[in-house]
Amino acid sequence: MKIAVFAVAAMALALAGCARAPNVTIGSGGEVVLHRSVAVASGGEVRLDFAAAINEDCSPVLPLPTVRVAREPEHGTIRARRVDDHPVFFAPNPRKACNVRKVPGNLVTYQAARGWVGVDHVAYDMFYPLGRQFHIEVDVHVK
Repeated sequence: MKIAVFAVAAMALALAGCARAPNVTIGSGGEVVLHRSVAVASGGEVRLDFAAAINEDCSPVLPLPTVRVAREPEHGTIRARRVDDHPVFFAPNPRKACNVRKVPGNLVTYQAARGWVGVDHVAYDMFYPLGRQFHIEVDVHVK
């Protein structure tokens, strides 16, 4: 069980694209819930996520993951758009070799309102083609 939770946490970290571990919980029905914090300058934009699903040979799993905003920010905007970008996988995942290639996916960003400072909150869901679901809650520290 501990290995499975660690594997899910490692995968969630890779999917979240962040350098430090988020707070990960497993919800009812197997939904993975991530709680993260990021910082951005007032008026600036920050990358929250890149949702992509790829095979071990680096080919995309289609359809692309779907991103749905669950909670709009009060002092900025959240946006998901289709882009080609680099995935982030860690060893021992064989997809680590795919990190050097751009793959199709959905980039999630937060744009802070100009002149506002404080902590904003956003949440979004990612649905993957093989049935995996992630719910991500982000505290955005606008400075």
